[in-house]
Amino acid sequence: MISRREFLAAATCAVSIGGNVFAADMLAEAPANAGPKVYGADFTGPLPSSLYLRGRLPPSGSEEATARRIINAAPRSTPLAVMRYFAGLRDVNRDGEAYNAGWASRWNPVIVEFYRATDDDHSGDRTPWCAAFLNWCLERCGYDGGTRSTVSGSFRKAGGLTRSPSVGDVVVFKRGNTGCRGHVALYLGRSGSNYRVIGGNQTDIHGHSSINIRDVPFPGSGLALHSFHRISAFRPAVSPRPSC
Repeated sequence: MISRREFLAAATCAVSIGGNVFAADMLAEAPANAGPKVYGADFTGPLPSSLYLRGRLPPSGSEEATARRIINAAPRSTPLAVMRYFAGLRDVNRDGEAYNAGWASRWNPVIVEFYRATDDDHSGDRTPWCAAFLNWCLERCGYDGGTRSTVSGSFRKAGGLTRSPSVGDVVVFKRGNTGCRGHVALYLGRSGSNYRVIGGNQTDIHGHSSINIRDVPFPGSGLALHSFHRISAFRPAVSPRPSC
């Protein structure tokens, strides 16, 4: 697993939630006297606040071992199958915190593992990780074409652009015209005027940053659809690519 020292604060995407913008250009450390589980208006969006819900301390040896078991058991068939596997996890640590969600005081070694599929620097599991998770799922299944970035906006120029998405295709959201800010996940279908997606770093019904299924966007999220991309565009070529 990846040690805490391997991760530094990184530039990546941000999203406004309830009028507050958390910019990962300079991810702030949680105040020393911050309570471990503080849920409020900032935790109503598809992405949680950069504070409080991401661990600052290293996990225990047994937690590292459990994380390795979980990671090794992940399927390798399709990115959607991988995401469903993680969304369905019921394993919890000694404090009852799920292995598919951010932890209050220690960093979750499962989430930290996802950064292996990126070339960016990170700060434990506090760097927004929706793009890291998708990149890891693509890499797990041997798919080509991942962005190796923690920035959700890096998927905006991915191949396979389509206006008629199928279940399991990539869906990218933007926040206004604020650069790379937004979210990336896999498409599951429509839910009224929203899009049902499965992805990482999405707040669940308890306000935790987790891997789950939810409808995006919604009032107050600040997100809007940017693009859909066929998941088939990320698959490795069946036959050798022609050479010059």
